Amino acid sequence: ARATSLTLSSPQPSWIEVRSIAGNKQLFEGNLEGRRVFPLGQGLRVLAGRPDLVLASLGTAPAKPLGPIDQINWISFKPPTTKPAPPTPTAPTP
Repeated sequence: ARATSLTLSSPQPSWIEVRSIAGNKQLFEGNLEGRRVFPLGQGLRVLAGRPDLVLASLGTAPAKPLGPIDQINWISFKPPTTKPAPPTPTAPTP
């Protein structure tokens, strides 16, 4: 199944900001405690004050920390691209 949401969780209050990639709209800014689910849309960018504490999970994928404690960067999450089906080869007509 395609991932349509991003779940962010943190064991202790941790400051985060979440923005949409399209239009750069702010969806959340503040302390995250516990878990929150954000609709993925066309993609999200997340900035965390403590990336080592904030776990991110796309759809049903296992949650992973955003990064090491000393790397405060915007992290992008995009929906998996659906690949178009390859064209079916047709036998050449004699």
